[in-house]
Amino acid sequence: EFCVICDEPLVFPPLLQPAVCTRELCSYSLRVFGDAIAGEFAKRSVDMEVWDLLAAMAICAGRMPEDRMAVLFDGDYFPALFLPGSSVPAFRAGRDGLQRLRGLLRMLE
Repeated sequence: EFCVICDEPLVFPPLLQPAVCTRELCSYSLRVFGDAIAGEFAKRSVDMEVWDLLAAMAICAGRMPEDRMAVLFDGDYFPALFLPGSSVPAFRAGRDGLQRLRGLLRMLE
């Protein structure tokens, strides 16, 4: 929502990566310094926003009817969740695992 150099509001907010405004100094600084200004911060920001989006979508899927949720979390798409210090998944794909996953997602609402 704000320029990463001068902190002025942007005309169009960025979608995922930090951006600079249209002022000449800000545009020039981004071209010259590139990743030193926005690069590493942008990568972390995007990673966190993508994880947030995936978690929000999973929580919404937990509210769907069971048959639709079973299609979304079928086989390879079933999340691998582990308890701390364990190498065995806490939930396994299947009807029981789907019910336990639904319960977990409802607690996160």
